[in-house]
Amino acid sequence: MSLNQASRPRRDTLEDIRKEHDFSTFLIVAWGIIELNLNQVILREHNLSGWNPKADSFIRSSVHRKLEHQLKLGLLSQEENEIIQIFKKKRNRYFHDLGVFVLNLAETEKQEIALNAFKAVDVTYSLFDRVFDSKNNQRWIDASESHDK
Repeated sequence: MSLNQASRPRRDTLEDIRKEHDFSTFLIVAWGIIELNLNQVILREHNLSGWNPKADSFIRSSVHRKLEHQLKLGLLSQEENEIIQIFKKKRNRYFHDLGVFVLNLAETEKQEIALNAFKAVDVTYSLFDRVFDSKNNQRWIDASESHDK
């Protein structure tokens, strides 16, 4: 089921969760990974730790704002953003909009959503790697700049 050519331990964990746990758990973990990676990226860009009180406004921003921020910085492509948006839309549809009990979904629909989840998680891992491996400090924002909420 792996989408990557190279095996990634982080990715294998999510695949294990897909195989060994119920589908709801898989979706929650996948979304959690996406949010965690976005938070880590933003904290790194602003040279903050999670313990710094200034970090709170960044972490509490919506995923939409975090993604827009990455687009503006040129660290996230439109294509990558669209991959995350597709998963977000499907996830929100079942967890928020319809209130559908996801265990009642057909297996083909679960497979499609799972594929979207894996792609979205991979996008955030790639973003994380780009920011943390980046030697170009000019992209980072001075931590003293204000953050629109």
